[in-house]
Amino acid sequence: KEQMNAALDKIHNHVVNERLLLLLDEYEALEQMLSSHLRQEDRAATAAETHPQGIEEGKAPVEQQHKNGGLNAVIDDDGGDQGKALRSEVKSTNADNMQPDRPAVPKSPSPPLFPSAEEKMKEREEEDAKRKSRAARECLRRLRSNTVVQASMEKAKFARHVVGMFDRKSNDDDDSKGDKGWNLVREKENVCTWYRREEGSKTYTFMVQGPFDPPLINLAVCLYEVDLFHNWFPFLKSSKELKTVSRFHKQIQVTVKAPWPIWDREVLADCFGVNNLHENELLVMLR
Repeated sequence: KEQMNAALDKIHNHVVNERLLLLLDEYEALEQMLSSHLRQEDRAATAAETHPQGIEEGKAPVEQQHKNGGLNAVIDDDGGDQGKALRSEVKSTNADNMQPDRPAVPKSPSPPLFPSAEEKMKEREEEDAKRKSRAARECLRRLRSNTVVQASMEKAKFARHVVGMFDRKSNDDDDSKGDKGWNLVREKENVCTWYRREEGSKTYTFMVQGPFDPPLINLAVCLYEVDLFHNWFPFLKSSKELKTVSRFHKQIQVTVKAPWPIWDREVLADCFGVNNLHENELLVMLR
């Protein structure tokens, strides 16, 4: 339980500081640990159902074996006709074959008053498995009921998808003709343009990559001032901030001018930053 609480605290810390890629790694590791505990419980429950306590293998749970004068008769507990016939047969057999000098049947040894060391060990293992199961279920409940964590998880998955785009492995030598990898279209003055076809779709994705000379803080300030976008972005007619979700997360609306006879285009965007400084990166997502 302490290990799970520590993982929850780490996840919360990543959410607060927008370390979304680390958040996704920690979340998946925690889910794997919880699933392992729950699988152990499922195996124990299945074993208990297969061999219930107090019932020997090969005997039905609704039947009892009675020993009467050396005759074994299985008597149905429902008291039906079959049970009555068997009881009658047992009585008649005992009356006909009664032997006055028959030696007494030795009694089975009584169970020990105190459990053995193996039984104690088994009980401790079962209790430990139950504690882990309860802690795992409680941890899963806390994770799935936390709307902030779940919203951050969606952003983390989107961030991982975007980061994966930078793996520009061209498949020119492959039979897929580059459908799964990036293909270089143009390279001029350190600015490269790439494209690829999205798997399972007819959609193509384009990416432009190039150097950025101004200090990072200048870029961050410009991106943060949404209401001033139309002053320095070409063809932008208006821009405004709709909502500030968090310190690193904004929802904006911009209107782009279009030449006649095309109508202006309105864009609603969900923008957030991703703190990936442990990899010397700072990501700005817009969707």
